[in-house]
Amino acid sequence: MQPRRFQEAAFSAAGYTGLNPPDVGGAAGPNHLVVVRNNVMRIQNKAGGALRTVS
Repeated sequence: MQPRRFQEAAFSAAGYTGLNPPDVGGAAGPNHLVVVRNNVMRIQNKAGGALRTVS
């Protein structure tokens, strides 16, 4: 059996908030990502485009 290959992606998520240490979290769905960093939450598509940012 061959190992499965996964597509890699790199893009900016929620930026630095000035708080240290950063408290990060996230979840991935079939089409979108939710990224949380301290007091900022961002919903973005899997191409890296921000759809909504809330702070």
